[in-house]
Amino acid sequence: MREHLPSWPTGFDEWIILPGQGVYEDPEMIANGMRVQLRGHVDDVVGDQALTVLRHWPADRSFCLLVHFKAPHRSWVPAPRFAQAFEAVDIPVPRTFADPLDGRPEAVRRTQMALADLPDFREQGVPATLPPAERGRRNLALLMKNYYRVLLGVDENVGRVLAFLDTHDLTANTVVLFTSDNGFFLGEHGFFDKRLMYEPSIRVPLLVRYPARVPAGRVDTTHLVLNLDIAPTLLEWAGVPAPTGMHGRSWLPLLEGQESPWREAFLYQYYEYPAWHCVRKHRGVRTRDWKLIHFWEQPEEWELYDLTADPDERHNLAGQPAYADRLTQLRTQLTALRREVGDVDPPGPSPMAAPCTSSVGAGSDAQ
Repeated sequence: MREHLPSWPTGFDEWIILPGQGVYEDPEMIANGMRVQLRGHVDDVVGDQALTVLRHWPADRSFCLLVHFKAPHRSWVPAPRFAQAFEAVDIPVPRTFADPLDGRPEAVRRTQMALADLPDFREQGVPATLPPAERGRRNLALLMKNYYRVLLGVDENVGRVLAFLDTHDLTANTVVLFTSDNGFFLGEHGFFDKRLMYEPSIRVPLLVRYPARVPAGRVDTTHLVLNLDIAPTLLEWAGVPAPTGMHGRSWLPLLEGQESPWREAFLYQYYEYPAWHCVRKHRGVRTRDWKLIHFWEQPEEWELYDLTADPDERHNLAGQPAYADRLTQLRTQLTALRREVGDVDPPGPSPMAAPCTSSVGAGSDAQ
């Protein structure tokens, strides 16, 4: 718990959380400040706790229930009933799996997220003595199958919660929002984990079910909606004004099919360095069609991608004269977005990037 929360949860009638990232089997949890030992696969335990709350909640009171699963965090240990799922499935590798990373910043090439270096499966047929290319392929196959296996547990337990709402006539007037904290590389560019501002890392699922006000079956691929928009949206639905200074905005008008002015770009920041996986500090701007990434500590480096022509982000256009005007435009946009949220560097030249000696060991916070 202390790795991710600076204090115990506050403002809840009841709460129960995993310490740190928790463990997959027979997890210890912290319930209202008291440590308790529970039995079973962790996401079944989480599902059980959610259903216990719903079963005992007074019928005349509205509720807000947050259900947070461990999966698909490392080390991807599925429930026994899913241990053989996908065993006979040959999962294709991503198009960019063998990306040589040519033309990319040194900051990208020096990250410690290469699948060839993932140590988790050494006892499952991927010894360190294999050539790097073969290690990468075997690690990817095992990672993807175990990743999807643990997600089966999430799917099943989300289904249990939705079934409870259905059978207790709560579906029509209950907002159900399903999302995740970050994306994840599953072999794209030869990587695992997250952190870099590439599409597999920054895109997350965001699904809403609210039959009373949101038409079913709508898919919005146009608007740039962020996870920091969730709180203002739920507050507006509840009739509560968002606090001054909250960066997100309610996307309730978009959910209800109304025309509404919306953001054209958003700011990305990553600042945890030196730390796990040695991903240097960087920030960037993402529009619907373009992305600019800036590794701002010395040595200063840039990436520029045309997401329409190059959705896999294979070709870094920064430094090419034909795209100088586009880079300047996006740099101006990045500065404006930083100013909008009060993100200002101290005066003086940017510092040198500190050396990083971290590893990709199994104790990392990989998801």
